[in-house]
Amino acid sequence: RAQEINTLEAYQEFLDTYPGSEWRNYGEYHRDKVALEMAREIGTLEAIVTFLRKYPNSQWQSNARYVLNTRFGYQHESEVPN
Repeated sequence: RAQEINTLEAYQEFLDTYPGSEWRNYGEYHRDKVALEMAREIGTLEAIVTFLRKYPNSQWQSNARYVLNTRFGYQHESEVPN
């Protein structure tokens, strides 16, 4: 069902409801993908940094850091002033 809806909330609900599911990695992958897509659509430095800090183990970290570097000139979110 989460895949059909394809929203951050739907994937997070799946992960919260079925924490031990064999599909957990799949859910995290797609939740993080949707979260990064949202951050990219917002297009601000804050949105990208928020993604990087909220999902530190995401498979999408390198994609987010690419945006951080090419659009904003930072190599890592720790370089961004608070």
